[in-house]
Amino acid sequence: MIKKILFAMAYLLFHTGITSPLYSQELSDPEKEAAGILNNYNRHLDPRKVYLHVNKNNYYAGESVWFQAYLLDGRSHLPDTSATNLYVDLVSRDGELMAKRILLAEKGRAEGDIVLPYDISDGNYMIRAYTDRMRNFDEKFYYTRHLYIHNQGYANMIPRSEIRSNRRFNNRLESMHEAREIFFFPEGGEMIGGIPVKVAFKAVDGLGNGIEVKGEVLGGSEVVAVFESDQGGIGSFEFKPDAGADYTARVSFGGNQPQNHTLPKVLAEGTALRAMQDEENIKIDIFSSGRPTSEEEVILVAHTRGEVISATRIRLNGGEAGISLPRDRFPSGIAHLTLFSGDLVPLSERLVFIDHRDAFVFYPQVARQTFENRDYYLLTLTVTDKDGKPVKGAFSLSVLEGDGGASGSRGNILSYMLISSDLPGIKHDIHNYLDPELDLSAALDNIMLTSGWRRFVWDDLLSGEMPGIEHQASSSLAISGRVMHPAGERAIPNFPVRLDIRGENDSFETRTDNDGIFLFDDLMFYDDTSIRISSDRTISKSPPDFELHSDQITGIDYVPGIHTLPQQITRRGDEWTRTPGAGRSPLARKQGDGISPSQYGVADQTIFIDPEPRQTSMYDILVTRVRGLNHNLQFRGPTSMHLSNTPTYMLDGSEVGQNVFLTLDPRYVQRIEVFSGPRASIFGVRGAAGAILAYTRRPGDPMMPDYEEYLIQGYHSAREFYSDLFPVHATDHRQGMPERSVLWKTDLVTDESGNITVSVPVSTASGMLKFIVEGAGFDGGIGYGVFSVQPQ
Repeated sequence: MIKKILFAMAYLLFHTGITSPLYSQELSDPEKEAAGILNNYNRHLDPRKVYLHVNKNNYYAGESVWFQAYLLDGRSHLPDTSATNLYVDLVSRDGELMAKRILLAEKGRAEGDIVLPYDISDGNYMIRAYTDRMRNFDEKFYYTRHLYIHNQGYANMIPRSEIRSNRRFNNRLESMHEAREIFFFPEGGEMIGGIPVKVAFKAVDGLGNGIEVKGEVLGGSEVVAVFESDQGGIGSFEFKPDAGADYTARVSFGGNQPQNHTLPKVLAEGTALRAMQDEENIKIDIFSSGRPTSEEEVILVAHTRGEVISATRIRLNGGEAGISLPRDRFPSGIAHLTLFSGDLVPLSERLVFIDHRDAFVFYPQVARQTFENRDYYLLTLTVTDKDGKPVKGAFSLSVLEGDGGASGSRGNILSYMLISSDLPGIKHDIHNYLDPELDLSAALDNIMLTSGWRRFVWDDLLSGEMPGIEHQASSSLAISGRVMHPAGERAIPNFPVRLDIRGENDSFETRTDNDGIFLFDDLMFYDDTSIRISSDRTISKSPPDFELHSDQITGIDYVPGIHTLPQQITRRGDEWTRTPGAGRSPLARKQGDGISPSQYGVADQTIFIDPEPRQTSMYDILVTRVRGLNHNLQFRGPTSMHLSNTPTYMLDGSEVGQNVFLTLDPRYVQRIEVFSGPRASIFGVRGAAGAILAYTRRPGDPMMPDYEEYLIQGYHSAREFYSDLFPVHATDHRQGMPERSVLWKTDLVTDESGNITVSVPVSTASGMLKFIVEGAGFDGGIGYGVFSVQPQ
């Protein structure tokens, strides 16, 4: 039966565009200028937002990270209907890129997966997603999610240097946990003498976790306000500061000895902005102090995600004015209120969260049935808007078994699109504040007060500065590089270059430009692909050198956060053995000159390949020259019952698929090393069915051919989901340990009645099943829902 529906939320869009203000008067020049500048800025940026629905929070080595990407317009939150390249990175806590997926998002979504190697390091990781256009701006606006990958056997292969690194990381993490900070944020930005002010505060440790505090505000020896935070370390207080006075907050962190903290300076003159909302309006009060005239004019611009809702000129009367903006003109999300002087100098700003509770509603119905001696749950999920009308959209579904997974990021598509994507510095599990069963509007308003806007600075916009756009949106792949003279560093201009994509039987030709640069674009190929770059010989009859451009990202910052855990392996296991390559990124490649070095010790068999071998394919070489390998490319003898019988294939130290290995040109291979007996144990679980390694000829090899071959990454081919191999009852149920993925479904499109039907496999041994559904409507709206089923 259905145990509980936790909550399901979404919002419907009210897409206003750049419109006239809320009031009947015509915009004068300054108002038009402010609205026009913001309009031009948004046209220039054409922003997008990416969200990843991943199947769970934490993982075991050997599992797969399954994900569905949603790509939405950054202003309207409508699905991006264009075809666009989208990138997903898995990054270690050392900032090393461990996996990369290139996806072609179509109709606003794409799906993929990342297989976690059996020898991946146990520890903290970050998964992030972005588009080419997003690379022009701050990486804080990439989608980012923290997770922990558990590798129970890694203690028996961990390198010494990583043990030391883990200990240093844990010491740093402990220091960050023990740190205590409090920040004060006057509403509107400043405290002005003689004007009542609301001051929000945020008390956190070094990771951003909220710390409960109590305190009082002192003006000299007089207590002018007292305050107390919520559980998230956030709160607010009000008082009327005096011009020229200094104020101190005496703060007690968690009941400890009070500490003194200085409040922001009180200005002698300025303009203050205060805002509050009821069910119908956003009520705004404006106060001006110390100005030469009490009837100055100010301009209030209100926008949500850059779409101007109102641009209004207001005349102050005696230094004060009040205005109400109807809430129903704003879409759900963060409304940004900025107050300008009459000549467009920014004076004050305020963020207000608008929540219309215009949610998608999820109605689950579950029935148990048996088919071919297998038990299933037949799930029928009906999706409607708040008025009960069917929603047409695409959704993804994760079904989990177990009670772990507590430490992963708890955000969802709703909280991310409405809040986190626009406030990337926010540390809270913000989705809790959108739970309709909880009344947390006051706490959420304090979060708005303690958060700053980061997408642009008005001073830059008003000066005409626009961010540069170096990376344009793309819906294909490109290969570029430089042709160099073999005798030196001189590039060769106007030189013919040929590209052959192995396995696709595609060939292309171009010529270098004046700087020796060549470019092949509008390409389509998939997964790891072998390519060949060739050209004519130079006047000296020598082949030129090719320098292939790499977009490999380095120096990624992993920033510890509230979901970062201590590294769990800080000493060797009892059965530790030296395991070359353990924890190493599969993307790491060592480039050397001359003969490629062996990385895994003495092989069971080494086969040297002649520059003009009798066998013309790698398959022929393997089946005729590798001892014990049959025509199915499997070693004779016992194999694993639970793992693949296909040997592990590696090229120059990096693991590749069998198909990629077989497309190699034998003339370019210097030697093959075969590990089929006990020596294959150096590869751990990967070596259970043997390992076959190829090493290519390097520059300086006298037998180097007139071309160079590269292994490059193409579009990711999504795989069909299969359930985790790890049964829940055999795993660790401590907090933060992974749950088991029972089912993962993507591109679930509702029918005309708003229904989705899915079969979920179940057994008598199954525990509590948790269903998580997320997605977007074709005509707008975003949905998220969670419910549980107890098998009977």
